[in-house]
Amino acid sequence: MTFQLGVYSFGNTRRNADGSRGSTAQAIRDVLEALKVAEDVGLDDFGVGEHHMRAMPMSSPTALVNAAGFGDPAPVFQALAFEGFVLQRLE
Repeated sequence: MTFQLGVYSFGNTRRNADGSRGSTAQAIRDVLEALKVAEDVGLDDFGVGEHHMRAMPMSSPTALVNAAGFGDPAPVFQALAFEGFVLQRLE
């Protein structure tokens, strides 16, 4: 049995001192930084959830992985190819 360790994020926007939401751009920068830290410390997995709301701006995890620009690109290409295959079957 193999044990793997990873983390998961929806890329939540931070709350400011006045209770308002922080910027979406900062939330995305935070997730990209977390991805880098996860890779640096040797985590096996980093999951990114997909939501379409201001509090959780990760509407395209695949684009985020591409923006990270590090690691093996094969899983990204495989995910995109599978998504394309499923969409063709649904049409």
